[in-house]
Amino acid sequence: MLPINYESWHHIPDSNKNQALDNIKERFALVVSDDYMKKTLGKKWRDHKSTLK
Repeated sequence: MLPINYESWHHIPDSNKNQALDNIKERFALVVSDDYMKKTLGKKWRDHKSTLK
């Protein structure tokens, strides 16, 4: 879904972020803003990357 080979969430291409956002929208009926979901995805991505290290 999201690659872990980037140093920072800001370096991940927007196309990857938007693809992840679209996958979430397909699976769940959420009524929140896209900015909030991207912010939450970034935090989850950092937490997961930290756990792997």
